[in-house]
Amino acid sequence: MKIFKELINCNIDIDKQINMANISNEKSLLLFDMDSLTISLDKKNTDKLLNMNIPTIKKRNTENFNTDNFSENVFKKYNFIYEKRIKEGKDFINSLFKLHNIFLLRNGYQLIEDSPFNLIVHKKNISESGGFVNMHITCDIDNKIATPTFTDIQLPFICTRYITLVYMHEIMHTQVINEKSSGKTKYLNNEILPIFIEYLYLLERGNSSLISRHNFYRLNDLKDNVQTIKDYKDNNKDIDLNLLEAEQYFISNLVAYKLFYQYYKSSIKEKKEILSLIQAIFDNNSTIEEMLDSRKLDWSKTYIKKRN
Repeated sequence: MKIFKELINCNIDIDKQINMANISNEKSLLLFDMDSLTISLDKKNTDKLLNMNIPTIKKRNTENFNTDNFSENVFKKYNFIYEKRIKEGKDFINSLFKLHNIFLLRNGYQLIEDSPFNLIVHKKNISESGGFVNMHITCDIDNKIATPTFTDIQLPFICTRYITLVYMHEIMHTQVINEKSSGKTKYLNNEILPIFIEYLYLLERGNSSLISRHNFYRLNDLKDNVQTIKDYKDNNKDIDLNLLEAEQYFISNLVAYKLFYQYYKSSIKEKKEILSLIQAIFDNNSTIEEMLDSRKLDWSKTYIKKRN
C-alpha cells in the first residue's frame, strides 16, 4: 500500500511548487489532478508546465558504460542479472495479456512468425530510459499488402531495474500495430499503452527508487515536449516530424497517466474490464481509439481540432 500511495502522490509536491491544486482538488487546471486532467496548452498552463521544478535524481553514467573490461565471472553475473530483468518484464506482461506472434526478420530476408519475446536484444550505449524496437514494413510482390516486421530491440548497456520498464514498453509496441486504427489520430496515441504498462508494473512491483526515476524521466520528457510545441506555435513553424513526435509524447504521456489513474481507482471488476479492452486491441478486434473513446479519453481528436 505504501508503494501505491507513493506512486499516486509522488507528483503532488511538484503540483504545489507550480501552484497547482492537490490531487483531491477538483478545480485543478492541468496535469496531476486526475479527475480534471485536460490537454489544454493555453499560455497559463504552458507556463506552469515549463516552470516545473522537477526533483533531481542521481545521474548514472550510461552512455560510457562498457563491459569490455569485465572479468569472465563479472560478465557472467552481468548477463545473468540482465536476463533476469528482461524475464521480469516477460512474466509481468504474460500475467496480464496474451500476446500474439509477430513477423521477425532474420538475416535481412528470412521472415519468421514467432513470439515477440524472441526478438533479439542488442545492448547500446544509450541513456537508462532509452530504447526502441526496429520495425520495417514489407510488401507483397504487388505492393498491396503491407506487413510490419521486426528485427530487434535495442536497450541500454547499463543493467538497472529500469531495463524491465524499457523492455516492456518496446514489446507493447509490437502489439499495437493495428490495421483498423485511424491514421489521423493513431500517431498521437501510439505511445499510450507502452507507457501505461510502465505504470502498471510500478504499481504492482515498483519500489521508491524506480518510481522516482520513472517520474523524473517522464516529467522531463513532458516538459521538453511542451517546449517544442510552444516553439513551433510561437514561431509559426510548419508541421514536421519533430513537432509530430512532441505532440505524440505529450498526448500519450497525459492519457497514459489518466488511464492508469482510472485503473488505480477502479474496482477489481472494472480493472479486468480495462485489461480486456486492451486485449481486444491486441486481438485486432478493436482499436486504441475505440478503447479510449469508451473511457472518455480520446483526446487526440480534440487536440487536432484545436491545433488546426
